[in-house]
Amino acid sequence: MPRFELGVETKLRALGTFEEYIWLVEQKTPRTIVVAAELQGPTTIDGWRTALNAVQAQHPILSTRIRKRPGFRPYFEAAPGIDLPLQVLSFDSTKSLLDYCSKELETAFAEDDLLLRAIVLHGKHRSTLLLAADHVAFDGRSVVYVIRDLIRSLAGEALGKQKPLSPSHDELLGLPTSDIYSTPSAPYSGLSESIELPVTQVAGKHQLEQIWLEPPAVAAITQRARQEQTTVHGALTAAILLTGRAKSPRWAETAIRCASPIDNREILGVGDNLGLLLTLAYTELESAELPNFWHLARQVRSDVSALGNVQAAARSFATLRETLTTEMDPGRMADAARQRAQTLMVTNYGRLKIPSEYGPLHLLFISPMVTSGAPHTQTVSLATLNGLLCMTNVSAEPIPDLLAGARNLVISQLC
Repeated sequence: MPRFELGVETKLRALGTFEEYIWLVEQKTPRTIVVAAELQGPTTIDGWRTALNAVQAQHPILSTRIRKRPGFRPYFEAAPGIDLPLQVLSFDSTKSLLDYCSKELETAFAEDDLLLRAIVLHGKHRSTLLLAADHVAFDGRSVVYVIRDLIRSLAGEALGKQKPLSPSHDELLGLPTSDIYSTPSAPYSGLSESIELPVTQVAGKHQLEQIWLEPPAVAAITQRARQEQTTVHGALTAAILLTGRAKSPRWAETAIRCASPIDNREILGVGDNLGLLLTLAYTELESAELPNFWHLARQVRSDVSALGNVQAAARSFATLRETLTTEMDPGRMADAARQRAQTLMVTNYGRLKIPSEYGPLHLLFISPMVTSGAPHTQTVSLATLNGLLCMTNVSAEPIPDLLAGARNLVISQLC
């Protein structure tokens, strides 16, 4: 694959704070986002290729890769003339969808790779799409928007003119940015030359659990959560926290730190921009603490709400920004990230604001998933389409039946 020299035309922008942090960490452990989508209706293999090309032309981030020079922050580089990878497979009844997802989660992006790849499990009247994205460039909601545009194009809809590359999260939050580091680097090996990122694959490292909440149950949880002055996210996170404490000896004996990623597009007024536009709220559950279910659900909501404005979101990056004034060693950053890793992360996409009908095509469900933290971290993703809520947990050391237990617990609180 051709290399491009640094120049005005190829360097697009430096990575923002959170982007650079993910870039450093993922050089030791993949941080790939995978989103699966089930589609009903007739499609062709050529149609998928054409649609993927149209989406790539629509979004410039899909024609970039990441470069790094010693002394300078990593940056997005334009990589024109390269198609996004597309693998089309026939349905294989001996291999589950989660097997495909697990493999993609474990496969990193190499230095010369574009930042998204696609797999289609193709059938004549029903197909499953898997998009794997580099977390440096995308949050999960970005990948959902790519799926929406891909299906729009697949159904014959024109996508319109190309959208601009989104500014970094730092810029949107009004934080100062720079292409160079303000603090001299401590001496270490690892950045004296350009960093090469091999494609790594660790078979069977992560295990996946996936369950569903049917529309009547979701409606009932929504109604009760409102009565209790909390949210569906608060209720489901409380259920997962309390179930984990009941099922796991480790959780029973130690404090639990739960992260709730917050999508900042609304407070930033950027609509459906593609990018990594998240802050993290944290809820702490002390050792041996067993709070009332709805009290805990309200606490989760309060912790999330505290970061619900631009000023609070900007302040939440202060420590990380201070750390990254110095050019960091990836190994050192990855080790620190593992030591500080949360016990649980619950990402709730809520009711997805995308259509389910696209001409002759019907979108049945969307299921996002990602890895985070250390091997013991339980990384849960929730997404609702047409009232159907998909819950997926990814962990190298999963708590057995964590999601099934949480579903039973939250439903028991509706009585």
